[in-house]
Amino acid sequence: MSDQMSEPPQETPDKPVGLADSPIADEALSRVLAQLEETDESFLQLVTLTDEELVAYSDDPEEATPFGQWYSELSVEQQALAQTAALRTQTANDRFVLTREDDEADAVPLVPPEVLAVLRLKKVGTVALNATRVMEDDIAWAVYHVADGVWLRELVTRHGYHSFALLKPDVDEAETTLAWAGVRPDAQAAAEIDSTVALEDISDPGKLPFLAETTAMTTFVRLHPEGSPTDGDILMTHVRNDGSTFVSGREGEGVRYMGISGADLAEDFRAWKARW
Repeated sequence: MSDQMSEPPQETPDKPVGLADSPIADEALSRVLAQLEETDESFLQLVTLTDEELVAYSDDPEEATPFGQWYSELSVEQQALAQTAALRTQTANDRFVLTREDDEADAVPLVPPEVLAVLRLKKVGTVALNATRVMEDDIAWAVYHVADGVWLRELVTRHGYHSFALLKPDVDEAETTLAWAGVRPDAQAAAEIDSTVALEDISDPGKLPFLAETTAMTTFVRLHPEGSPTDGDILMTHVRNDGSTFVSGREGEGVRYMGISGADLAEDFRAWKARW
């Protein structure tokens, strides 16, 4: 038996509670949900944040994704500098203030309730829909988070601006989502398109001549709630020069392309959202 006395176990210090997990985030969410109920609109616009602002506020950078092109191309050091500059700007605008109850207490950040509500929902919510829209010289993202029946819409531009809005539970978001993807409600189906292309051929432009006239292409990753027969699906919408639309999706060992109207697409999205 060793003559040396064993040292008492070291206590692991508690990890600081992040903004998204703090009690004030719950209070902030309750406040903005009350505002949502009071408004006559179908949604409540919350706040717009840049990539670097959202990362600076978040407990984990992954919780701030997707990122625009500018921030994504920065080095780690440049990203850290951008976050510091973002907080400095927010401080100057009284949107981020460090306060202490006394000289011995840790500094506590004061953040607008709209920001806290966003952080909370992005942290605890499920990403029900994640979309990427590609146009000739533009790229953008749309993310729908859902938590306990609360829907948060996040629209992200190529420059890294995140616009957040709370949606009322019964709001019909199908046409709004498709309009963001460039699909008009009265869009006609590209009826002449109906073909299946083998997976090894989808990178060959010669096999996909109808893609040449596409002005907007959006990839929708639509998840289904837990307990559903399937996890979800991936659907791509394509808008042509004349406004007509077609979709593509995996079918067997290939990808099927077929025309569909804007009205039928909207019904398909309503059926998907009804699962939630």
